[in-house]
Amino acid sequence: MIPLSTLLSLFFAFSIGFGVVALIGRDIVTSYQTAITELFERFFSDQFMTVNANQMVAAYFFALLAFPTVLYWVGFPWFIAGVSIIVVLLTPYLAVKVMEGLRRKQIVNSLPDALQQIGAALRAGSTFNTALDSLVSEQEGPLSQEFSLVLREQRLGIGLDVSLEDLGDRVKSEDMDITVSAILIAQDVGGNLAEVLTRLADTLRAKISMEERIRSLTAQGVMQGYVVTALPSFIVLALLLLERESMLPLFTSLLGWVFIAVILTLQTCGGWFIRKIVSIDI
Repeated sequence: MIPLSTLLSLFFAFSIGFGVVALIGRDIVTSYQTAITELFERFFSDQFMTVNANQMVAAYFFALLAFPTVLYWVGFPWFIAGVSIIVVLLTPYLAVKVMEGLRRKQIVNSLPDALQQIGAALRAGSTFNTALDSLVSEQEGPLSQEFSLVLREQRLGIGLDVSLEDLGDRVKSEDMDITVSAILIAQDVGGNLAEVLTRLADTLRAKISMEERIRSLTAQGVMQGYVVTALPSFIVLALLLLERESMLPLFTSLLGWVFIAVILTLQTCGGWFIRKIVSIDI
């Protein structure tokens, strides 16, 4: 029979261990919650969206718990449920990256017309701020929002150079960086800003046209990369639904885990190589 002192020692040891793990887990969850909240707040602020970040974080944590639970409850193996947790964890960062890319593309595509309009207003005798104000009042979209913020910052006493540099930092686009540099240089050396903006608009328009042509020529390769990368996963899911007993050893045995690791590695490498081949920078 185990002595009472030994049982008490084991009880206190397990209690202390459980408490330490609980404290570490709480700190990790708190740190992750803070990081996700900051990500959502920054994203909504950059997108000029009035959305409560705390509500989005609450919905995200609910999905993080509910999605793998539902998958396991409907009959998927624990491995699939575990992978779904990783997918949900990565979803906010991927979604933010995709939406920022779409907004950046809208800004870049509308930038040449905006520069052409500003140049025409400068030729008509308007000041740069007046031309920006006219552009903001006549157009809508992400670029109009960004220029509107530049005007508001100047009304608060912030210099034009600081406002434009902040604009470049928010947009994170090579085309916008070139535009900001051209405006600041023309302001410093006293050049013909209208002529500079007009020529820059023509250059950016030609660059965008070339990028769209390259994107259309490589669209088939991009789609093939997506299909080749995603096809094995869809086949596995279909076989899990049709031949569950035959597929379970793939997730419950050591050899099956090795095969899964090899498959995921080859999928990742193949998708990366295809992406590098079809990605052409101008």
